[in-house]
Parts: sequence; C-alpha cells; structure tokens
Amino acid sequence: MKKYVFSNGTMSELFQDQWCCKCERDKAISSCWDNKKQQYTKEPQWQDGCQILARAISCNGEEENYPEEIRYCLDMPVCVAFIETELKH
Repeated sequence: MKKYVFSNGTMSELFQDQWCCKCERDKAISSCWDNKKQQYTKEPQWQDGCQILARAISCNGEEENYPEEIRYCLDMPVCVAFIETELKH
C-alpha cells in the first residue's frame, strides 16, 4: 500500500473536490459550501468534518498518524473510506 500525500494546497483541493465533497464523512462541512458563490453559506463546524481529511491535512506523510485510507490504487489517489452522500452540489 502506497500512501497518497498532498504535495501542495492545489493537490489537496483537487482531491477534496473528487472525494471529500461527495462523501458522507465530510457532509457537515460540504453542506455549508456554495460552489456557485465559492464561499461558505454558513459557518462550518470543523470538528464534525472528516477526521481522515483533517489528519491528512495536518500531518506529514511520514508521521504515524497520517491516514492509511488515503492511498494510491491503480496509480490514482483514492480514499478507501469513501461513503457516497446524497448531498447535491
């Protein structure tokens, strides 16, 4: 298993757009975001967001606490803990 580590903020945003914004685990945060306005429409409760994403953003890829759920699969970055949400963007 090869971990996927965000190399910069842009890569983190692209990953979040692909996975986190469509995942039940981060619904508390995603539901506050308005794609058209590109801003939060209400104050997100960060503690209710995805803890996997929080650890990926706050930890260095070499740290023990970096999430194993974010990894490469067939040479593509994926989150193996993804749970599709009904949330529409």
